[in-house]
Amino acid sequence: MQGQKVFTVKEAQELIPTLSQLLSDANDDLTGRLEFVRAANEQYEAAEGALEGRDVAEDLEKLRAARAEFQIAIEKLSKAQNAYLSRLNYWLDEINSTGVILRDLREGLLDFPAEENGLQYLLCWKMGEADVNFWHLENDGYSGRKPLTTLPEYY
Repeated sequence: MQGQKVFTVKEAQELIPTLSQLLSDANDDLTGRLEFVRAANEQYEAAEGALEGRDVAEDLEKLRAARAEFQIAIEKLSKAQNAYLSRLNYWLDEINSTGVILRDLREGLLDFPAEENGLQYLLCWKMGEADVNFWHLENDGYSGRKPLTTLPEYY
């Protein structure tokens, strides 16, 4: 955890409203943008199917029109994907700038690096939980999280 911000339970708790809003905004934004990607992907698949059609292969004009539609579909899909990735990177930067470790954006799973009496551990919070009530060792992950009340047993 060298070079990372180290949180107290109080500091982590104070960040929850801000992080909760960031996670909610990020998920709303990305869900909407993902719909554009899906729509563009459907157009791409339809254009690809039209390009592979038997009647297109027999008619040069139909082939040219199908290729043009396919090219437009590729450009739309690429643009939608790039816009999604740009916003995803924006939200990752916003959340990570707080010093937390984002584990799962959609689930809103965050870790807060912490240390007490030489023990390095992670405070663990998931969107929807009212407070930071759990912790785990670095390699234990979400499945190994324990109630904060057990923390003194480890140091």
